[in-house]
Amino acid sequence: MPISDEFISFVCGLLEGAGAVRPRKMFGGCLVYIDDKPTVLITEDTAYVKVHPSLDGLLGGAVKAPPYPGARDHYVLDLDDADLVLEAALAILPHLEVPRPRPRPGNRKDVPPKGGVRPEAALKTASGGGPSPAGTVPKGSASEASPEKTPSGSRTAGKARRRTGPR
Repeated sequence: MPISDEFISFVCGLLEGAGAVRPRKMFGGCLVYIDDKPTVLITEDTAYVKVHPSLDGLLGGAVKAPPYPGARDHYVLDLDDADLVLEAALAILPHLEVPRPRPRPGNRKDVPPKGGVRPEAALKTASGGGPSPAGTVPKGSASEASPEKTPSGSRTAGKARRRTGPR
């Protein structure tokens, strides 16, 4: 059952004193952010907050239930007690983190990968479209086609000589 906009506004109104409140509808429910930290989860006209040691003294006797199948238990907030809802939000807020921004699919060039080399740079190097590693010659270049004299006097067609002895 979808959540009514009136219920979301009601819950956000209860949290107004905690900071900048912003609801965001997702996964059939709504996540309420306070100061850009995901704080209260709303599903099926019920508000939940994570189980955390900072809330044990305040909500220790509250009902615990999973907000959706397969989720961990959360405290069910009693929305009839507006002061308790605000206190719970203020108590857990310092322990929550602002989620890091994730790159959008079309915006991958702005974020370097974990290995430190962008895939485009690796492709250019391998295909000869960009800078080549030191001491190598990209395929199809002028220096590859012209024969060179090696220190021993034999001619090669730009191919590297193999070492036959131990290194």
